Amino acid sequence: TAADIEEVKNDYASIGYSGVITKPFDNYEFFQMINSKLEDSQLYQVS
Repeated sequence: TAADIEEVKNDYASIGYSGVITKPFDNYEFFQMINSKLEDSQLYQVS
């Protein structure tokens, strides 16, 4: 259910995960989220 999804997202956020993707998902939004996470991880490694 939607409530379960929000609970899982909150649980994951509390341990540092962000951007939990649930099905069905929008392909464009999925690509943007993955791209953003890759860019963030590369910037973090360079800093």
